[in-house]
Amino acid sequence: MVLLDDPSTVSQGLFRQLTDQDSVDAVLHQRKQTAMIKQGSAAAAAKMANDLAHEINNPLQSQINLVYVASDGNSGGDAKVLAEELSDHILRLTLLVGKILQLPSGAARSN
Repeated sequence: MVLLDDPSTVSQGLFRQLTDQDSVDAVLHQRKQTAMIKQGSAAAAAKMANDLAHEINNPLQSQINLVYVASDGNSGGDAKVLAEELSDHILRLTLLVGKILQLPSGAARSN
């Protein structure tokens, strides 16, 4: 059995160990929270990219179809009507890209 000369030294050491463990736990908790926030941000960015891809893809597919119909020659449609429809889809794409370009540049770079 070991006898201690000063019991206050033991309690200070025990307190220091508990405080150090609390500090480690707090740092680990903060790291977990930061990781969760980054993961949430990445998921939101992926969803936004997916939505934008669909918004851009739809008018592009319409343009491809209109060009195919116009090049077929058997459509019987008026070239002016096809050109107007194609112009509408190009305008929609231009507006979508304009909105993307208005986003803060830091948002596009944050990983």
